[in-house]
Amino acid sequence: MISYKLAKQLKEAGWSYHSNGEWINEKGYSQEDGVGVYIPTLSELIEACGKDFWELSQWEKDNWQVMSNINPSKNGGIITTGKSPEEAVAKLWLKLNEE
Repeated sequence: MISYKLAKQLKEAGWSYHSNGEWINEKGYSQEDGVGVYIPTLSELIEACGKDFWELSQWEKDNWQVMSNINPSKNGGIITTGKSPEEAVAKLWLKLNEE
């Protein structure tokens, strides 16, 4: 699961897909649909990254890395990390959707 803070960043960046995740408030308590911020599932996050999602791997406990298959520079694609697979992929989605 991702944090409230990261879920709020997704919302502010334009996240609009809601399906099987859950809604939480700032204290992390569950809310009714549409109240608070939406915590997407891992599959929702991967699907939202679309063809730009390439690889998710676990390096150690609580250390996940995800890579994109796009090549924004000579150094390769985008790489993001997190303490959970959801956190790492959410950060990738944010990077892919930066303006």
